Amino acid sequence: MPYVTESHHADFTFVAVRYLWQVTLISGTVTVATLMTSSIRQRETELAAASIVDDTTGLYDRRYFLRALGSEMLRAEHDGRAFHVLLMDLDRFGQFNRLVGIERGNRMLKLIANRVAEAVEDGSDLTPNVASRYGGEEFALLFSEMANGTLPTVEDALLLAETVRSGVQGLREGDAGVTASIGIASYPEDGTTADALLDAADEALHVAKTSGGNIVRARDRA
Repeated sequence: MPYVTESHHADFTFVAVRYLWQVTLISGTVTVATLMTSSIRQRETELAAASIVDDTTGLYDRRYFLRALGSEMLRAEHDGRAFHVLLMDLDRFGQFNRLVGIERGNRMLKLIANRVAEAVEDGSDLTPNVASRYGGEEFALLFSEMANGTLPTVEDALLLAETVRSGVQGLREGDAGVTASIGIASYPEDGTTADALLDAADEALHVAKTSGGNIVRARDRA
């Protein structure tokens, strides 16, 4: 304790005050350290969340989707499970942006993302397990388990895709709207690796778009 004489060290009152002062210092240091650690951990959590979320839409980003797909692939290989990948692309979205402007185009992306997020949070059997912005005007959904715990069939994936497609068709940014095409690929029939499955979903998406758009297609295995 600063600024004391030697005689004070033998005084009981002084000793008690010195002890309390030391305890206060130590307690204060511990409290500050705890608060700083808590703040740092909270910031790390926020940064980790921000690193996997797309800024424009609020959905998971492509990197997170690919990690989730890899994890699901390992689980499927181990347990012999089936699951489905849905790729959705907005039809003629470049033209939409040119007509209404990038700002309104981004607002439309956000509206669509909200509709997709609602499907994830719906809690019904036809609920995608992961939804992400895959890139530009493209979205990706992972459908690996129904709300009741059973595995979704291709027919279930088609129903989910149709629900999302029709939901997008009904959205409006002012007086303007867009449509979406969706391609579906299933593990293991359409691919046993992440790349093969994504290629199959993209192939089905291409068929949907070249068929006029605003349509759902599963990968043709004929």
